[in-house]
Amino acid sequence: MRILTAMILLFVLSGPTQAAPCETRLFTFEVEDQFENDHTHRELLGTISVLVWADRKASEWSGDWGEMLSEALQGQIAAGDVQVRGWAHTRGAPFFIKGRIRKNFPKDPEHWSFLDWGGDFESEYETEEDHVNVFVFDREGCLVARESGQEIDPQVLARIVRAAQDVLVEEAGGDVPGEIHPGRPNDG
Repeated sequence: MRILTAMILLFVLSGPTQAAPCETRLFTFEVEDQFENDHTHRELLGTISVLVWADRKASEWSGDWGEMLSEALQGQIAAGDVQVRGWAHTRGAPFFIKGRIRKNFPKDPEHWSFLDWGGDFESEYETEEDHVNVFVFDREGCLVARESGQEIDPQVLARIVRAAQDVLVEEAGGDVPGEIHPGRPNDG
């Protein structure tokens, strides 16, 4: 028991660990949303960004993923630390049905999604067809997690939320901003 205690103490006293080098970065892009507003990669920098990518077949599940992630991260979203955005793979859609496609997205301007008419995201990152693909980028645009699934899988959802919160914990030195801690006053 003393050896285990000593090892834990040594680990704690050794200070913070070095962050792993960033192997995959957020790519440079310019796309529009369902309201025909332009967006770039710069809007994702400075926050932890959770991008929910879906192709046509996976679109039936993408709204559920977006809602569940937004609900699970609501404190961090309210604090401005995290954003959850949909990224729709719309490459190959004929110009004459673009308006119809836009109408399938939320009407609330706060719930805009990236519409990727050129298929740039899919070209840049490995995605799994017919699945919702979720990518978590840190504030500097480094990919820290990626998962995929069809219907909501609580374990996968938990891993995504944990990845976003781990970035916040690292930044905050131990507490997740906006998280409520039972038995402690909430400062956020």
